[in-house]
Amino acid sequence: MTRDCKIDLETSVADIMAHSPEIVPVFLRFRLKCVGCAIAPFHRITEACALHGADEAAFRAAVVKVLGRSRNQSDELLRLGDNDPPPPA
Repeated sequence: MTRDCKIDLETSVADIMAHSPEIVPVFLRFRLKCVGCAIAPFHRITEACALHGADEAAFRAAVVKVLGRSRNQSDELLRLGDNDPPPPA
């Protein structure tokens, strides 16, 4: 069961999986090898997707869909960070 946890761009992937274990299959489906990784507490979604070559926007959308978050939380998770580089053209 999902516990009330704010998930945003600063939440580590370890915290996301600990607070919302039902999204572990999303990590596996996108081939993010974060489950059980010793580095997971130090990586954010952006870093994990970049390291594993995953489509970050699609990953974030899948996480939001599984969690069924409110609109505000979904917007926070789906937005690009201010310091993120623009997507390739």
